[in-house]
Amino acid sequence: MLLVCLLSLSSTVGARKVSELVERAKAFALEAHKGQKRLNREETPLATHLEEVVSLVEWSGGNETEIAAAWLHDVVEDTPVTLAEVAANFGNEVASIVDGLTDPPEFKNLHTLERKIAQAARIYTEIDSVKRVKLADQISNVRSVVVDPPIRWDAQKCLDYVRGAEMIAWECKDASGCLYGKFLNAYNDAIKIYGDGFRPTAG
Repeated sequence: MLLVCLLSLSSTVGARKVSELVERAKAFALEAHKGQKRLNREETPLATHLEEVVSLVEWSGGNETEIAAAWLHDVVEDTPVTLAEVAANFGNEVASIVDGLTDPPEFKNLHTLERKIAQAARIYTEIDSVKRVKLADQISNVRSVVVDPPIRWDAQKCLDYVRGAEMIAWECKDASGCLYGKFLNAYNDAIKIYGDGFRPTAG
């Protein structure tokens, strides 16, 4: 597994020039998400999350379409941008990946674990390109929950999120064993904090 990951890394990073498609997707996403921050103590700019997801997709050997979609993966869900606009600017292939990464409206009212279960069921049917970006997204999100979770989340909600993320990652694991390994590292770090022996506190 390590050799495969290293070969993928050596073939995609360093020699690769950033494509015009990826540059446009980056600029579009950063403008669309301008001013948005995570609701954690550090108020981390959402751009930091996008950059981490893109870096992971690149590291795993993702192609330019997947990298462009990684920049854009939250743009329909979290900004006024529509899927039609994504397609018009970046083509149907990128838009299809972004669509697979965007929750349907009915997911928004679900509780954390219910929503993650629904996401896992949906991602199971998606193509590997969607799964690769989703794995990178879950790695970044779980890492964030470990180091600086949303200020309104108690430990139980963090645990529910992390366990739900593991369900999603399991459905995506065959798209990139390298990324799945990184996810398991983040997941294990989170379980050490929120898992074994945890009991929710009153209030």
